[in-house]
Amino acid sequence: MESTVEFTVATAPFARAAARADRLLPPRAARAGGVRVAVAGRQLRLSASGEEAGVWGDVPATVNTDGVVAVGRRALAATLASLDAPEVRVRVEGSRLAIRTGSARFALPLLDPAALGPAPEPPPVAGRAPAGAFMAAVAAVAGAASRDGLPLFSGVRVRSDADRLRLAATDRFRLAVASVPWSGEGPVDVLIPAGILAEAARMLAKPETAEVTVLADADRLGLSWAEGGVVVSSLALPYPDAQLERMLSVRPECVVDVDADLLRAAVERAMPFAGPIGTVTLEAADGVVVVRGSDDGAGDSREEVKAETTGSTTASYQGRYLLDSLRAFGDDRVVLRFQTGIQPTSITAAAHGTTESAAVRSPGTDVGAAAQSAGTEGTAAQGAGTDGTAARSGTADGTAARSGTADGTAARSTAAGDTTGHRVGTDTHRTELRYLVVPLRKSP
Repeated sequence: MESTVEFTVATAPFARAAARADRLLPPRAARAGGVRVAVAGRQLRLSASGEEAGVWGDVPATVNTDGVVAVGRRALAATLASLDAPEVRVRVEGSRLAIRTGSARFALPLLDPAALGPAPEPPPVAGRAPAGAFMAAVAAVAGAASRDGLPLFSGVRVRSDADRLRLAATDRFRLAVASVPWSGEGPVDVLIPAGILAEAARMLAKPETAEVTVLADADRLGLSWAEGGVVVSSLALPYPDAQLERMLSVRPECVVDVDADLLRAAVERAMPFAGPIGTVTLEAADGVVVVRGSDDGAGDSREEVKAETTGSTTASYQGRYLLDSLRAFGDDRVVLRFQTGIQPTSITAAAHGTTESAAVRSPGTDVGAAAQSAGTEGTAAQGAGTDGTAARSGTADGTAARSGTADGTAARSTAAGDTTGHRVGTDTHRTELRYLVVPLRKSP
């Protein structure tokens, strides 16, 4: 039977739905080339699916003829993105889907909707979370995942735990854990490809999207909101939960309160002198942090940054991971808690912050080996921080994971360890986010 549809729709929301489908599905995904357009009553639903994910978007439309057609998703997205007309008229004309404005016509070849497979079916509702807090947590944690294709390290672990939804990721060199407020109706425990989850979370970046509905079963995680939703398949690989909690237990021998931007700038200036490995040394004592870079071929640098210090220590790190951590805080102050040996150094916001950030690195190895010193068997550090170890933060509207709050609300931190962390914002929008830095070496 020949496909036929005819409808009029506002260009902008139609273009947004097409762009979301094009961005979400990777080019290598099966059936990634096609997108289904179904119209009935007063609504258009655009949907597409691949091996790892499915996406749908709902747009109000004036429908003259109900039906379902399919076209190339990239061609549809590109065509709609180029238009400045407020609305378009769409109809099947022969073997083409014609998109008309007042002065132009664009015709896309029709595909067989049956060849695209079934439309994505969402899993059941598992709970709800503030959209801004969830988006911020995913963005921060997903950046720590691997891009080398190893499934365990390229995913974000998402797990529900009482009134928190917890996320974690590691690329074997960095570890990030986060959590957001959660109103749960069912359990969540999945490992989701980081790139797809990050792109899906970015779809929530609209002021009117106050809350996201989380959908989940044993094999999939979905996000649903007013304009549509996405479903992502799980990598189905377990994380060792108990071992991570041991890694996150911080017992500092030295505590430093310092301006993050000043320390970051000093580390950047030390990097040209840091040698091929990029080793930067921090020496804390007597109200300063001394930042050093030294290499036989490049020379050496030494810079003092004023700080509040309790105790003294010297530790060396891979500089780029320090920079990754400190950039998240902007010009806020941070607290560094140094531990004995090569146990992780904790970096948290000292006040007025919404982010805790860190990276994980150990000499000539990866997070799996670093975690091994905390009792693992060489597996990656897993994702689920505990309420006693993660810092707590949030902006007034929960829309960003970065330093600074909208109202400058004070935060709390403790020099005795990471059992309190910092808290900013209301409980309904509070986001927890934390990273760790494992030194390359410590001086006795």
